[in-house]
Parts: sequence; structure tokens; C-alpha cells
Amino acid sequence: MIIGLPRSLTPDEFRAALPPRAVGNLTRLGAEVLLERGAGAGAGFADDAYAAAGARVVGEVDELYTRSDVLLMVDRPDPARLDLLHEGQVLMAMLHLAAGDPAVVDALLARGCTAIDFATIQDERGNLPALRPLSQIAGRMVPQIAARYLQTDHGGLGILLGGAPAVPPAEVVVIGAGTVGRNAVRACVGSGARVTLLDTDFDRISEIDWAFPGQVTTFRANEATLRKVLGYADVVVGAVLIPGSRTPHLVTKEMVGLLRDKSLIIDISIDQGGCF
Repeated sequence: MIIGLPRSLTPDEFRAALPPRAVGNLTRLGAEVLLERGAGAGAGFADDAYAAAGARVVGEVDELYTRSDVLLMVDRPDPARLDLLHEGQVLMAMLHLAAGDPAVVDALLARGCTAIDFATIQDERGNLPALRPLSQIAGRMVPQIAARYLQTDHGGLGILLGGAPAVPPAEVVVIGAGTVGRNAVRACVGSGARVTLLDTDFDRISEIDWAFPGQVTTFRANEATLRKVLGYADVVVGAVLIPGSRTPHLVTKEMVGLLRDKSLIIDISIDQGGCF
């Protein structure tokens, strides 16, 4: 089997589909791995590290696409490269087809390849093993992102996420208690913010209430509670996922108007259409 690792052409995409150590595991099992030059650079992996693990570094993307039985990438392929896919080939990536361009779906069908979305792979318990670690990271990055864009020089409210003596902390509202939401709650509580969580699943809400007694305010998510929390939020985090489906727009344009000026929206659900 020949496995290809193309370089992502998406702006600000720095992740790599496989690190060199995983490539080493594949080559020891007898697979041939082709790496497009620079494919791992954004994640800090040099071409030489992949070569040392047994990959062959190629400069011609046509060769990589033509010869590979399986293509692995993090983000969806660039539209300019869709014509390089061929019948019988397997493409594995974060495709996000539910909210993507229908023309991409049509192109994949026309090429006759098998496209597998990492975000929809489920194990026997219904978990999403490929998406989960990325969701954990995304949730835990919320305090870093929020703290940066709450700064006045980034157009923010000019407040500290965790407050200071005689200065109250920021009010962070998290919509969704899945993997992203739970990790966002954990990270924001650890940063000293006041945190509110909304979800429609009472069991998930109860788990958060039990894990963070007296530290997190919880609500059943509906229009009335959303309106209530938007009225005092400094930061609102969209963390809703319906696997394989477009994220419902829970917060309408009119409801966004309830937020005060310079408050911050972090919509982690945007790849699936977004909560806003």
C-alpha cells in the first residue's frame, strides 16, 4: 500500500496528518509513504525526519496523488487539486462536507474516490476517536484566544479573563457540553473566569455541575436562557456538534445584538456551519 501525505494549501493550517514516528510505524509494516516536500513543516517536522522514518519526500504533487492508494491530510483538499484524485483512491481528512461547498461533494463523486471524514469516524461506543483530541485542544485554547482578543489593542473590552484584586473576572458563556465545551469550561475555570454552560442534555449539565461545584452556572439551552446569558457575557463560545450534520444556528443575528459592544464570539463550531 502506498500512503500519500500532501501539503495543506489552506491559510493558517499548520497541522500534519502524521508525525514522523507514525510514518516509521507504517513503513515497518511494509507500507510505502510519500511525503510532499514541506508537508510537516508547520507542525515542526522537517522533511529529513520523515525521510529518516522511511518516507520518500517528493516535490511533484502529481506523482504523489497519482501513485497513492490512500491520501491522509488534516484539512480538506484544495479545490485546485481535486482533479488529481482518481477512482479507487481513499481520501481521509477533516472534510466537513455538511457545511462545505456542494461543488466539492460533486467533485469527489465525479472522481470516484472513497472519501472518509475523520470527524465522523465512530468507535463501538459512539465516540469520535479522530476528532476528540482536536476538540480537546480547541476547547483548552479558549482562554488563550479570549485573553488576547479581550485586550484593548485587539479591539476588545480591555478586561482580564481572570480578573485581579478589586477587578471582577470576565463572564464566559459556553454553548454546548460536548468535548469542546467541557474542555473550554475546564480551562476557563482554571483561568479564573466566571463560567456559564448551556446544553440541552441534562446528564451532561449534571456532570459539569458535579465536576465544578459552585464554579460553573448551568442552564438548559433554549431561546430564553440564551437571551438571558447573552445579556451579561463578555465571551461566548460556540461548541455545538451534531456529527455529520450542519450545526444549527442557535444564536440569531438579532440575538447577537444583545451582546454589549466589543464582547467576543469564539465559534469553534464554524467548520460545521457555526452556532451564530
